[in-house]
Amino acid sequence: MMEVPAPAKIVEFLNRYIIGQTAAKIKLAVAAHNHYSGIQKSLADPSVQIEKSNVLLLGPTGCGKTCLAQSLAKCLRVPFSFANATTLSETGYAGEDVETILLPLLISCGGDKDLAKYGIVYVDEFDKIAKKFTTDGNVRDVSGEGVQRGLLKLLEGTVAKVPEPAAIRHVTKATELDTRNILFICGGAFVGIERFVARRQHAKADLGFRTDHSQLPASVNDVSHLIEGVTNSDLIAFGMMPELVGRLQVHAVVRQLSISDLKRILVEPKDSLIAQQQAVLSEYLQLSFTDEALQLIAEEAARFETGARGLRQVVEEVMLPIKYRLTPERITITREMVANRKALIAQLALEVEQVAHG
Repeated sequence: MMEVPAPAKIVEFLNRYIIGQTAAKIKLAVAAHNHYSGIQKSLADPSVQIEKSNVLLLGPTGCGKTCLAQSLAKCLRVPFSFANATTLSETGYAGEDVETILLPLLISCGGDKDLAKYGIVYVDEFDKIAKKFTTDGNVRDVSGEGVQRGLLKLLEGTVAKVPEPAAIRHVTKATELDTRNILFICGGAFVGIERFVARRQHAKADLGFRTDHSQLPASVNDVSHLIEGVTNSDLIAFGMMPELVGRLQVHAVVRQLSISDLKRILVEPKDSLIAQQQAVLSEYLQLSFTDEALQLIAEEAARFETGARGLRQVVEEVMLPIKYRLTPERITITREMVANRKALIAQLALEVEQVAHG
């Protein structure tokens, strides 16, 4: 394995791709450094065994959780794969077996098990496998518990049997992969967990405080502040197994992006959305954006409440007439073009229809 960068160097690398989220970057960098340094020490001296720390990323959608994990793998030059927890099911039920989340990791390194066993696996929508409860607090179903138990084995470290794709599973044996040195990063929005945090905090302050949702204080709406205070007990109350929570030793929170953050995301990252648009169209035209246009794009995207994902929707709408015509020239996107993008698309559709009908 290559030399593991210092945490400060990892954060410096992450800053090229992700705007803000400094606290999450620091926690992720330290966890990754400790993980891979521990592996190197164990390889050099097998008598030294350092327990790994898997990571839990909490925070709103579109705020950089996946990008953080992916950029971390790029910095460390280790294999990376993405998995969605909502597709998983307990063995024997409809859906994918838990072990299938390792298949993309094997594929990403050409089936090399020795390389894959030092990779990073990001498990998205992790909160969706929580056990569900009725309004009176009783367990309604345990559909997520079997998946949680399966993930627990992988996170703890086991020799997993990775099934091949269903299309060829009947003719191919499962591949065995040791997960002890794989770094698992689990991410989720955990919508509603702030209620458990608020209840716990107020229970300490006032033993007579009622815990039904209608009695929560107004400050419960400050979701970012409350999620910062999430503890293991809150995650368990949310529906996560204590054993699984115990295997996610590092908790990092990504915060809701401000309009200023969204504007910076448009232009500052190494692979920014504006840079991508300019690269795609460079053969046909020179493209630029005024500062006022960038500001309005950020403001419009913020209304969608989907984080940075909203930026692409606005930009694609603005660029649609330009991409359709592909007229060789220099084009500057102005605030007016952003504000009137729907009308410009409608006008384009009318022009195309008129041409079609002669």
